[in-house]
Amino acid sequence: MKLSRRYFAQILGISGLATTFYPLATKAVNNSQDLQTKIINLFSSLPGQKAMEVLAIKNNTSWKVSLNPEMSLFCGSSFKVYVLTEFLRQMEAGKVTFTDKLSIDDNVRTLSSPVFEELSGKTTALIALEAMMMHSDNTATDMILHHINPEKVRQLIEEIGLKNTIIPDSTRIFFSYLLGADNNIDLGWQKISQEINNLKNPTRNIINNRQTMMSSPQDFVNFYAEALQGKFFQKSETLTEFKRILSLPNIINKFIPEGALGYVKGGSISFTPQYALSIAGGVRFSENHWAYYSFLINWDDSTDKLEPEIANSFLKSISQTMTLVMNH
Repeated sequence: MKLSRRYFAQILGISGLATTFYPLATKAVNNSQDLQTKIINLFSSLPGQKAMEVLAIKNNTSWKVSLNPEMSLFCGSSFKVYVLTEFLRQMEAGKVTFTDKLSIDDNVRTLSSPVFEELSGKTTALIALEAMMMHSDNTATDMILHHINPEKVRQLIEEIGLKNTIIPDSTRIFFSYLLGADNNIDLGWQKISQEINNLKNPTRNIINNRQTMMSSPQDFVNFYAEALQGKFFQKSETLTEFKRILSLPNIINKFIPEGALGYVKGGSISFTPQYALSIAGGVRFSENHWAYYSFLINWDDSTDKLEPEIANSFLKSISQTMTLVMNH
């Protein structure tokens, strides 16, 4: 059994206040059947369960294309955007700061951490946030979750109406649960790092109602359409920092058209025979032309051979979709 983001990471060029949604103040138009069909067909040959949604707004006119938009699928690290948002909201409230010192040690260390897995000491919350979003470092994620409390993130998710979204207590508790631990039980770094390579198959499914990372295209698109316009923040500088951090991943250059400003959080898992890929975020083509998107795919493969081909096809389909949306 392997747990990695190896092929997707190589393709993407990476290391490893109550709030509610408000109706968009735009005039909706019927999307042409040809364009909708073109976009849906880009994903039709992909295996397994797939879901996507794109909401485009140009000159106060909106249109949308979707496939299974309410389907909740495993989204991997894409859920970390909700963690980032809650941290920034707590920072506005004076509860945390970017300069808070967080410990890196075996009490928080976990799998799939390209930045912090082999390091010990202290770092600032800002560095941890950047590692979480740019490199999907799970140790950094757990450091932030411990600092702000995962229940606060769940409260945010509930307050803004994301009905298809589930997050874990921590990524390490998620891995512990997959390896057979009772719900909410942390097996600890030593046991997890030993057991992850000793089992032929995961004890539990990555899709479950206890410890998982799941969301739907509809939830992601609704969230990003509000978040990137500042609906969840009180200060303009907070929105600026939110956008800056979301613009860090190198994945942006792989599917966002040249000249556009992209904001993204991707996610993936290779947990043979279970696999998942996710890309969600927003793109600013021009001052009056935005799009918000989410693409998810979950599939099974006992051969452990299909991931590179599927990841390439998935990313190519997203890139072609973004070009169609930009030109519409």
